Amino acid sequence: MKKFDIIIILSFILISIVSAAWFFLSSNKKYENRYAEIYVEGVLYKKIPLTENMEDMTIPIETKLGKNIIHISKGKINMADADCHDKVCVRSGTIDKVGQTIVCLPHKVVVEIKGEGKSETDDIAY
Repeated sequence: MKKFDIIIILSFILISIVSAAWFFLSSNKKYENRYAEIYVEGVLYKKIPLTENMEDMTIPIETKLGKNIIHISKGKINMADADCHDKVCVRSGTIDKVGQTIVCLPHKVVVEIKGEGKSETDDIAY
């Protein structure tokens, strides 16, 4: 290996570390209020506040495209069941962080977690 090869490899490693650190820091913001928005065929179907001590909730969604069942427990959401053929939405697992989504493309159902309120550290610190 030549000196230039080592410089290129170290540059890529440094870029990877900086990118990972930026992603980690930007995804760990704390919000005063978190909520889930459920969209069906592009229209807001329901907005649900998420808290750690909330009761379990099951939301059935039936459209002409199919059926989905969304389960919410302790501030976490998952697509419990869907009658679509690939079930990618069911296998996507549980989400609980702002910005995460679950999408059932055949049924046009989107579940997205959003947040509002001040974070513990402001955006300027990042």
